Amino acid sequence: MTINRLGSASVPWIVAAWLGIAASQSAWACKIYWVQPGGIYRANLDGTDAQQIAAVTATDIAIDLANGEINAAASSPQNGVLTWDLDGAGAQTLVSEPHSPNVWVEPSKVDLATGAPMYWTARVSIGGSQYGLVKRMGPSGPEGVLSATPWVGDVAVDLPRGRFYVADSTLRRANLDGSSPVTVVPSYATGLAVDSVNEHLFWSDAHAIRRTNLDGAASIDLLTGLPEPRTLALSQERGKLLWGDGSSQTISWVNLDGTGPTTLFSTTGWPLGVAIDPRDVDLRVEREALTWAPLPATISYDVVRGDLGILRATGGDFAQATTECAAENEQGLSVAANEEPAPDQAVWYLVRGTWLGVTTPGSWNACTTHQAASRDVGINTSGAGCF
Repeated sequence: MTINRLGSASVPWIVAAWLGIAASQSAWACKIYWVQPGGIYRANLDGTDAQQIAAVTATDIAIDLANGEINAAASSPQNGVLTWDLDGAGAQTLVSEPHSPNVWVEPSKVDLATGAPMYWTARVSIGGSQYGLVKRMGPSGPEGVLSATPWVGDVAVDLPRGRFYVADSTLRRANLDGSSPVTVVPSYATGLAVDSVNEHLFWSDAHAIRRTNLDGAASIDLLTGLPEPRTLALSQERGKLLWGDGSSQTISWVNLDGTGPTTLFSTTGWPLGVAIDPRDVDLRVEREALTWAPLPATISYDVVRGDLGILRATGGDFAQATTECAAENEQGLSVAANEEPAPDQAVWYLVRGTWLGVTTPGSWNACTTHQAASRDVGINTSGAGCF
């Protein structure tokens, strides 16, 4: 977030109201990731800076915040669950599954809630007999926790309640060890997302996205008449539900109450899985210090400062309005902010993080679709940015 500080002859330090001018976080925290035929891709929220980060045949992805990685249920170049750094480097195989004419285990969907082991679904064939399976990464390695039908689909973990949900011939719920499975909704789903905070379960089918309580009660149609919603992802921090549509080849989001559906951008292939980095920086300014809350898997922070009056007068020109790099590669969670603005003047601050698993610094851009232009070019050419 942007913090603004005003100077005053009588009250020299005032924390101004939050202004919708800027937000601050790493470039990777502003990225949407998705998998489509041919690979894993990422882009800004408006679809700009879209690029392929990994060549892989996969059906779903999940972000591992603790390790700064992205995991994928894949069939090539290796059949199993694969992982990469958030910039696509450092490819590794987390789980290798068999794939032969007589025995194959094909991963389908993967989910990883912070603090929980990784869960994934798989379609299994042994000697021509086919079935489905929900698996997880146990203490000694992969383990099956729940049998399913051959058309098993998405899986979503509700860690606070010690449960997971799986899209099978019906929507089912079970304890994290697979015990006590029950049917929550007697309907098949193409995508699942669980909102542990508001106690809602979202699912998609052929042309609609629906929502129910975690016990299956009070089901409603969130959106109907959609071309082909295939995959869901929750952005709890932004109060949004993302979905990828196979027919229109688009990625969109909607408020959790069903209002404000917005197409974010088009893809060049069928989006099979979608994920968003949930991290965001929360800034606080006190009388003599600028502080922020820690972020998962963050190596260091940079902070820039500028003149709010110039920023407003130039229509948001950060090249002219940036005045100094207040901190670079800061390992802590605060920097001094004791320079008093002149009366009737104001300053702004931006902070960005450098994440584990990313080799380049982050971005000064906001995680919003309403930003007029990239701030990075302006700050980097101001002569006062952090490098």
